[in-house]
Amino acid sequence: RHWGHTLVNEEIAFLPQDGDPTADGSNTYLRARLVGWWPQALLPPVATEGVGEVRQAIFMAQESETGDRWQLRLSDAMMAVAQSQPQLEQNGVITQRRRVLFEVFAGSCELSLAFHRRGAEASQYDLCLSSDQDLLTDDGFLDRLERDPAWDIVHFAPPEASGDPAKDRKLEDRVWAAVRLLHGLGRAFVLESPHGASLWNHEGATELLNQHDDIEVWNLDFERFGASDSRIVKVMTNRPEWLAELRAKSALRPSKRPSTRQWASRAAASGDEEEKQLRMYPKAFAEAYAEGVIGALMEATP
Repeated sequence: RHWGHTLVNEEIAFLPQDGDPTADGSNTYLRARLVGWWPQALLPPVATEGVGEVRQAIFMAQESETGDRWQLRLSDAMMAVAQSQPQLEQNGVITQRRRVLFEVFAGSCELSLAFHRRGAEASQYDLCLSSDQDLLTDDGFLDRLERDPAWDIVHFAPPEASGDPAKDRKLEDRVWAAVRLLHGLGRAFVLESPHGASLWNHEGATELLNQHDDIEVWNLDFERFGASDSRIVKVMTNRPEWLAELRAKSALRPSKRPSTRQWASRAAASGDEEEKQLRMYPKAFAEAYAEGVIGALMEATP
């Protein structure tokens, strides 16, 4: 695919595993551009040789000078993008690499890339990226979330309803269980989903809002960040101060806007490629999100 992921068309610098050292013994980074990708479910035979039971998305890089093509996994492609350009400064200081963002239902990874550009570690979880990252079947997800080294913030962006009530209910139960776990551990979370999604009618939402006064919810319109049309989502977080500027910018203006349902129907009617593009975050939103979170973390760090 030549669309549907934020890494497509990014310039990268990477060190091939079989690269030849230079005369001084160092290795030379190759310059290339990511020209496309395969979601894990669509991998062709050439990309699945020797991969074992877990299938992971593959990104195709084309070398700038020779036109040679290389296959990269997501983690390598993310690092290669970061290595190809100077790290962005945040509040006058280059951020040190740390476990900042865990992006669940990461999809096209805009948030993760914005954090990587600032030198912050981000990890992604999504079924289109790896065959073992299906929250519906991943019974060890909550245990790992609690046991593994903590992330500064975990962002959930669950997909819209599938039309299967039992499947949708199970996914919602697991999302709310993860949110409750993180809040109980004193860790930061953000939950984002279309404002009309059934997720918000779940008893988990009512329970959290009624029992905890440090959790806030607001509507956000991606059009305010450069989306070509109105796309309204609801955001819940226990760190509203981290996203204060983003929230202020996203304040809705009174106007005639298509509802979430109208937007979804329009996207479905427009064809698969355009629908994928519509569902990606605007770059300005991802950048503002990363700046807000990293800025808050740096202010809190002695």
